[in-house]
Amino acid sequence: MINALSSPFLPLFFTLFLTACSGYKEFYKQAQGATPETVAVMRVAPPPAIPIVERAQPGDSMTILDAYAKRGYIMIGNSMFKTGHPESEDSAVRQARDVGADLVLILNPRYAGTVTYNIPITTLTRAPKDSSQALDDITSYAPATIALSDYGAVYFVKQRFELGVFSRDLNDAERQELQTNQGAVVRLSLMGARPSMPICR
Repeated sequence: MINALSSPFLPLFFTLFLTACSGYKEFYKQAQGATPETVAVMRVAPPPAIPIVERAQPGDSMTILDAYAKRGYIMIGNSMFKTGHPESEDSAVRQARDVGADLVLILNPRYAGTVTYNIPITTLTRAPKDSSQALDDITSYAPATIALSDYGAVYFVKQRFELGVFSRDLNDAERQELQTNQGAVVRLSLMGARPSMPICR
């Protein structure tokens, strides 16, 4: 009788684990309204050959976006994903180049727990050639635990501005206070721009 360890899933499992495609590319999500045509019109200059790379700890997304907005950068997309294999920062830079980003903010990986898979292992049983005995293969399951990490990157372009501010429409309370339905509130000023109060027009 010849015994061997075999499973159709085992090679596939380790192939995916070791050679999975870049999560930065696979999980890229374009920001609302940030189509290539729109970005081409709003950006200050054509995309660079190599985008600026910056790094940060994961944090509140609005705080991060506001900080870059003050520097004149707007988000055109992001990649947020969980994986059990190391991701190269070069993959994030390549994705930034592919989407035409001026700057990519790479978030430091953060431990995200573990996941356990049950991998089927089949023992192939073979009788000697001169035997007519039929033997059944035996399948058992071996647990494999993998540590997961959260990865992320945010992609920005430098935007062209006329006033140097980010604004929003008036809300109902502000319309009532100002006695007008027309106007805007300056939410953020670019660094070096003079802060403004609500603007009526």
